[in-house]
Amino acid sequence: MGAGITGAAVAHHLARRGAAVLVLEQAPRPGTGATGPSGGMVRAYDPDPDVAELAAPSLAVYRRTEGWASGRSPLHAAGAVTVADPAQDAALREAAARINGTLGTSA
Repeated sequence: MGAGITGAAVAHHLARRGAAVLVLEQAPRPGTGATGPSGGMVRAYDPDPDVAELAAPSLAVYRRTEGWASGRSPLHAAGAVTVADPAQDAALREAAARINGTLGTSA
């Protein structure tokens, strides 16, 4: 996997769980470009519990200003609309509540 924010976060969490991970990055320095074709979007919620578990700590690290040479995180909060099956409402609200509690923000 690459060493963008998503690849690095996934590699970190997989390694913590005992997986052997190889990170290959095409850019001159890790974490300096967009994450693949996503344009650098970091999603703060997901109804899948495994993805949601990765999202909260990854987003928290990404938004810490002391981790960036410029002293500011490039993360900019943006609104979103989620269109989902009404049967998924409870799962989406639960995932958003976990993120809100972890980050002290509104997802």
